[in-house]
Amino acid sequence: MKYAIIANPISGKLSPNRKYEILKDLAALLGHGCSINGLETKSREDYIECAKSLENKADVLIIASGDGGLSSIINSVSKDKKLAYIPLGSGNSIRYALKLPRTLKGITDGILSGHEHYLNLIGCNGYKAFTYSLGIDTLILSKREELRKQGYNGITCYAYALFHVMKESCEKRNNAEMFLDGQFINDKEFLSLVVSKHPYYGYNIKINPNACLEDKFLHVKILNPKKEELLLTILQLLAKNIKNGEHIKAHTLLVLPNKEISLQADGDILLSGTEFKFEVLPKSLKMIY
Repeated sequence: MKYAIIANPISGKLSPNRKYEILKDLAALLGHGCSINGLETKSREDYIECAKSLENKADVLIIASGDGGLSSIINSVSKDKKLAYIPLGSGNSIRYALKLPRTLKGITDGILSGHEHYLNLIGCNGYKAFTYSLGIDTLILSKREELRKQGYNGITCYAYALFHVMKESCEKRNNAEMFLDGQFINDKEFLSLVVSKHPYYGYNIKINPNACLEDKFLHVKILNPKKEELLLTILQLLAKNIKNGEHIKAHTLLVLPNKEISLQADGDILLSGTEFKFEVLPKSLKMIY
């Protein structure tokens, strides 16, 4: 089995040089001339092109990145390509979703085991991802990046970004018509609407505890805390289990906001719009772990 690693130079808090030192040891374990690529790329487009150039040069393409970097590659190579994941991001929600070992050595041993898993993803407006959300999440991600540049990291950084954005935006609710499996259910008000295939957001936070990778449903979490519930939401975040909010399960979901809002996918801000169609994509990803 021939392996190639593509690493995202900007994910997480490690420098490209430090990532190379870590990955060099893992590549030696993988053997068969495993190469390390991508750390020299200067943009998302360069990173994706690098992945495409490696697609036919290795049996397994190993993505060393955060959730967003993995998602970018999933959307750029054939769905039949065998992929593996080394989490080197900030929140790394997919690491928890896949129940990967705590150590990079353990993750590498899992890749060498060669166990194939066919995973269900969610399609939305032509994109594939594990998790999407609409509402204030894009503001939280932007604030988190601002704080990271100031030296903050981890769950504390995310909690502060959440608190700051919810405090400033708690009165700015979103409204949308929602159709579940083609049936109109109601106009819904929300601060955040999460559509996911696994429970985690990042930092091991369970934001959608009922979500399941193995089933063929979308799991929708509607979060609409009142201002007086803000502290409770923050405490639940720190406890890594968001229990409040409404949970809905469906095969398809159409969301029609009454104004243009932004969509995030696996931790990356994707697009803005007024119509979002979600559906389960069965066995649309082949991963080794």
